[in-house]
Amino acid sequence: MTDRKLKRNSNFELMRIVSMFMIVVWHGLQHTNMIYQSSGTLSLVSTFLYIIMSVHVNSFVLLTGYFQYNKIMKPKKVINLLGQTWFYNIMFVVLTIIFGVSTLSGLEIIENTSILSINNYWFINYYIVLYLLTPFLNKFIEAANRKEHKKVILLMFLCLSVLPFITRQRMIANNGLTIISFLFLYLVGAYLGKYPIKESYHFRNISNNKKQLLFLILFFFFGFVNFINYQFGNILLDSGNSIIQSVGQTITTGIIGFSSPFVVLASICYLLFFETLHFKSKFINRIAGLTFGVYLVHENSYVFNNLYSRVFSPITEYTGCRVLLKILFVAVILFLIGMIVEFIRQRITILLLKIPFIKKLKFKLSSYVKDF
Repeated sequence: MTDRKLKRNSNFELMRIVSMFMIVVWHGLQHTNMIYQSSGTLSLVSTFLYIIMSVHVNSFVLLTGYFQYNKIMKPKKVINLLGQTWFYNIMFVVLTIIFGVSTLSGLEIIENTSILSINNYWFINYYIVLYLLTPFLNKFIEAANRKEHKKVILLMFLCLSVLPFITRQRMIANNGLTIISFLFLYLVGAYLGKYPIKESYHFRNISNNKKQLLFLILFFFFGFVNFINYQFGNILLDSGNSIIQSVGQTITTGIIGFSSPFVVLASICYLLFFETLHFKSKFINRIAGLTFGVYLVHENSYVFNNLYSRVFSPITEYTGCRVLLKILFVAVILFLIGMIVEFIRQRITILLLKIPFIKKLKFKLSSYVKDF
């Protein structure tokens, strides 16, 4: 590990780890349909966890804007990202064929082993597009003053978060799974990075410990408000009155989406909380460097289409806390497996890059990309 990595603050590295674990648990709740198939206390707990952890995707995009707004876009990063994704696509296709988990046609094999095939990972599709657009976004960020930057963010928040929520996606359709939502979050993250909140008038004289407590409270507050609204919306759906039911459907439809106003605000508080942490840990930094592999392992369609159906297939209606504990246990196992596989992949890549032919090819490709 280089000196630069050793000196790197570990607060946001820890945030990446926590966010990735949230993603694994969140997907466990999602793929098992836990919220809708459970009842009683289990339903309340699983719903609250699902809602409070909905900040995970937003947090990664915010973090990209936070650090990338004043940096140069490097095409090599896109190539590395595609290469890493390609490795996992090929690996899971091969494992699927070897173990006979499912039957793949020749066309499916070709589609899933193409280096440009990233259909298994929607986030990577949008992330690459966002990253390629960062030079143009950064020009605006550099040219705009603080007031202009803030106005654009507030306008986008109104159009892409508030209006979709209160109109049930009818006026402007945006559930957070869009490139325009990523652009909005990038600008928010860039604003937080360019104009640190610790330097603002309202926070300048507040101690770091109080800021930590404030952002943590606000994070859970917005999550709790979201949870209460969701439960209230479900009550309205059972009212029997068509108008009241329509209001209930509006509330429950928009609450869980990544673009929900409460999720966006909670995501911002989540990032600001980790911004207040100041510590260095080689261990945390190393683990954070493996987390993207966790995403590529657990969210591959061949994994979740077979894993969750096998692990939870005997259960038609979830009762008792054992099922939730089972999801958390599976999440921990998947997280550890993902880190181990990614660690092995990184070691293999290092060895391959020592082969003269590949080393020469890498040099030529790097030269081409540098001149891009």
